[in-house]
Amino acid sequence: MRYSPTRSAIPLGALFFFAVMAGAARAQLLVTLDIPKKVFVAYENMDATVTISNRSGSDVILGGPNGTNWMTFEVLARNSILSPLRTGMQLRPVVLKNGASLVKQINLIREYPMADFGTYKIVASVYYPPLNRYFSSQQQKINVTKGRTMWKQGYGVAQGSNAPAAFREFSLMGFRQADREDLYVGVRDQRTQRVLKTYSLGRVLAVGDPRATVDSENRLHVLHMGAPKVYVHSIVDADGDLVSQDIYKETEQNRPTMMVDNRGVVSVRGGQQYDPQAQAAARLAGQEPVERMASELPEGLPQ
Repeated sequence: MRYSPTRSAIPLGALFFFAVMAGAARAQLLVTLDIPKKVFVAYENMDATVTISNRSGSDVILGGPNGTNWMTFEVLARNSILSPLRTGMQLRPVVLKNGASLVKQINLIREYPMADFGTYKIVASVYYPPLNRYFSSQQQKINVTKGRTMWKQGYGVAQGSNAPAAFREFSLMGFRQADREDLYVGVRDQRTQRVLKTYSLGRVLAVGDPRATVDSENRLHVLHMGAPKVYVHSIVDADGDLVSQDIYKETEQNRPTMMVDNRGVVSVRGGQQYDPQAQAAARLAGQEPVERMASELPEGLPQ
């Protein structure tokens, strides 16, 4: 009688073989994706950190197939995969030593069209040339929403002697999360409606709206309460970049206010200017009493 293996013997051996191979494959590269925030205001920077660890047992040159990027993302929105922007990242091949890790910081809003409101699911993948395959991270989920518009004002920007002025718009938005509300500034081109900048000026207390004005240099000045009896004065230039932030403490019957003179120069009157870093250094040096005041700036403000 001819011997033939049982039907169960071959699948068990095959399963063992593929399990070993799959385990070896998983050990080549370890890819992790970290996005510290889970909720973003539309057009805000979406900073992500991708860490690639080489577990292959030998050095490897990371390079994409046919000259493409060796790292890519799968971004899913409304059950559709988003195509990357043409102006996205360009990654050169890089040597990753055995046992070493490589960390890449990526601003996702510059790589993919992720400004629409909704939920996005993101996976980072890295190409491993020796096996001609990608290794992927776990999926991360974020939400994009809009802030509550509190103030807006248009302004002009000179483009040179032979070019017409560009017209832009500053806006302030409040964005409430579970335990706090943040004050956001936005800059938009009025002709193209393109958003140039959106970012947080720090925590804001819901005690009246922030004071805002544009000075003679077309810079935005904002004065808002960031903590009880603590005020933050922010200056933003015409391109939307943060120029400075100064902190003032309200003293007895002397509250900080923002003033504009007849030349369009903006200043803050009243209160007492406060430098939390200098005060912390003074405490460490024993030059200031240890007692904390009830109106003192909480740690981390205005971030």
